[in-house]
Amino acid sequence: MFNYGIVSCFSLPLIGVFDEHKWTMIHGTCAVIFFGCFGIYCVKLGNALSANKDKFNPVESASIDRLKSGSRVIIVLLSALLISIIFYHSKVPTPFIEWAVVLYYSNFFAIASYTNGFYDSVHEDGTLIKKKN
Repeated sequence: MFNYGIVSCFSLPLIGVFDEHKWTMIHGTCAVIFFGCFGIYCVKLGNALSANKDKFNPVESASIDRLKSGSRVIIVLLSALLISIIFYHSKVPTPFIEWAVVLYYSNFFAIASYTNGFYDSVHEDGTLIKKKN
């Protein structure tokens, strides 16, 4: 999972660096790498959390189930994006599906970040809890 995460972190900025019209192949390759690696990372994370759900606090069970089903939505969205690219290339509806995938990715990790015990252990009423010496 770590390797997929690292590769996607490096490929994301390259999508913006290389213009879609001037550097079509490089832009497209970086986009495929980013969406593919990030999607694989999300699915693997959902599967790993679900497989080890019994090792977490039972309160977090619902969050883990949401992440697992959220990873299934990612598979559907990536499939829709691939089909759109094959049939429509960079024309409508491809950009809309691409943005839907990006927004879903960010929401997927917002749910993963904010619905667990660790987040609550370091924050209290929106402020960082200071260590007691």
